[in-house]
Amino acid sequence: MRYDDVVIGAGPNGLTAAALLARAGRRVLVREAAPTIGGGARTDEVFGSGIRRDVCSAVHPTGFVSPAFEELDLTGHGLEWLVPEYSVVHGTAPDRAIGLARDPEVRARELGRAWENAVGWAGGEPGLIDDVLNLPGLPRHPAATARFAAAAGLPVGAFTRTAFRDDDARTLFAGIAAHAARPLSALASTAPGLLLAALGGSGWPVARGGSQAISDALASVIRSHGGRIETGHPVTCATELPEGARLFFDTSPRAFTAILGDRLPARYRRRLERFRYGSGTCKVDFRLSAPIPWRDPRFAATATFHLAADAAQIAVAEADAAAGRIPLRPWVLGGEPTRVDPSRAPAGTHLAWAYSHVPAGCDVDVSESIIAEIERCAPGFRDVIVERIVTTGADLERHNANNVGGDIGCGTTSLRQLLARPVLRSTPQVTPLPGVYLCSAATAPGGGVHGMSGYRAARHALARLLR
Repeated sequence: MRYDDVVIGAGPNGLTAAALLARAGRRVLVREAAPTIGGGARTDEVFGSGIRRDVCSAVHPTGFVSPAFEELDLTGHGLEWLVPEYSVVHGTAPDRAIGLARDPEVRARELGRAWENAVGWAGGEPGLIDDVLNLPGLPRHPAATARFAAAAGLPVGAFTRTAFRDDDARTLFAGIAAHAARPLSALASTAPGLLLAALGGSGWPVARGGSQAISDALASVIRSHGGRIETGHPVTCATELPEGARLFFDTSPRAFTAILGDRLPARYRRRLERFRYGSGTCKVDFRLSAPIPWRDPRFAATATFHLAADAAQIAVAEADAAAGRIPLRPWVLGGEPTRVDPSRAPAGTHLAWAYSHVPAGCDVDVSESIIAEIERCAPGFRDVIVERIVTTGADLERHNANNVGGDIGCGTTSLRQLLARPVLRSTPQVTPLPGVYLCSAATAPGGGVHGMSGYRAARHALARLLR
């Protein structure tokens, strides 16, 4: 069979591109190296039948508001979002926590007006989030986007010193910003935090049944329009691809250049070779006999938790990881999906996951340090652990080639790579080769399960057919 479009990689971006193309009547083939689709949005049963663990991405604030997912009507293809009362709860000590509530009145009461003035406004500004997810394209709401950009370009420390008087608010924001695995002293380290914090009002949801539900919904769109998906089909050379088809690569720039080689113009290839990846991640998944024994009841009303005594602990840990040092005391990002989705495990079994940032390529198991931080804020946690599975930074790359060095964002969010990801142009997915697109999270708007990089590539490709 001849195909109009071939997508290499069945992560969220590749599947989104394929879904839009198939829906437009194109003959689409998706080729995935792994035995299952999903990339960073996969769920397995490694703990046993009926226990559904998210392999990588677990919580989806950007997916919940994604224009791509809305246009494709993923809820009509089986996706159900479960949105907890608190987007995230940050524990600083056994008896002290800070919460980012969805309810604006609760948020104002717990965090104060300063939070709304500095962060909350962005979530309530009509159209702003769509503009941010479409950068570096021209914004439809330039005044709001300019206000967002002015704050986003600051280092976290500089932003929080002027935005908040309260140390709790500074700590909460620092943890949110540190999702991006960047030193908090770096220019533009505020940008990811500002976006995610703004989305606290709409919510940080999980997908019922696990993140695989997002990938399966995208696959349903593809197949319902005649598209084909092949798993277990790695692509290592351009000669392995069908001739005459347009190509969409949901791969890292490293894999993209390896496959296409000298077909790429030398200057463009050099720019991709200069693309920088971020810190690695060491993740621990837990099968528990009971929920984590938090003392603050707000932990029972969220799917996401952060743990660090203060913003300084987060800053030191991120600086260490970026400098190639394993943090002596990590800050911890984690979640308990069975708090909001009991269908993920049978009665009497509970799931949790947690990770910390480590140097790129790190193959060291730092799970004891992670467990110690959870135990510090939830005494008795060790007693409810039945089984744990550790995935080091090096393991993450072996599981998913896009996670270079264990970087789950497929590229650092430095100031340069926020503006030029991977190159500076209004549609960064477009390459110098006619009919060839790079549409992974290495292209703007970057990491997260939202499909926008694939969406933009497909939209551009479809528009060219009408010229």
